[in-house]
Amino acid sequence: GLLPYRIVEMAQTVRLEFRLWRAASDDATKRAIEARIINDAGILGHYVADGSNPMHASVQYNGWKGPNPNGYATDTRMHARFESAYVDAQMKIGDIAPLIPPQPRTVTNIRAATIAYLHESNAQLERLYQIDKAAAFDAQTTAPENKKFAAERLAAGARMLRDIWYSVYVSSAAP
Repeated sequence: GLLPYRIVEMAQTVRLEFRLWRAASDDATKRAIEARIINDAGILGHYVADGSNPMHASVQYNGWKGPNPNGYATDTRMHARFESAYVDAQMKIGDIAPLIPPQPRTVTNIRAATIAYLHESNAQLERLYQIDKAAAFDAQTTAPENKKFAAERLAAGARMLRDIWYSVYVSSAAP
């Protein structure tokens, strides 16, 4: 899909905007560029967060399609049950924050890091469907394994986004 390309493109856009912001000579221009940075960093955040959900890194994006020897969920609400209903009802910042190291890492190759991030997310797909089979993700689900999995995936997305934002800011100082 286009997810890795959009992440890289938006990271490059935000890096360029930081360069322009650093070079701006007047406050009005800086404020206008800051508004662009905030907007585009938010768009980048959307795509990076999508990548933390293993379904976004697979053809099995909304219920299992095709041969299904393990009897995983096939409903077309699977994606929303996990990503929206469950996360909105059951996840709190306190579940996620302890899983995020306090110091950002500098990502020198955004493309390679993005591909690795999406491969790691994709590797969690079967686990997601196994957990859902044991206790279906929805707003009422309280199974500890569901919470652990969702917290890990949310933390992975938060770490990746933080690291990209930090890295493009730092690298924007270079010519």
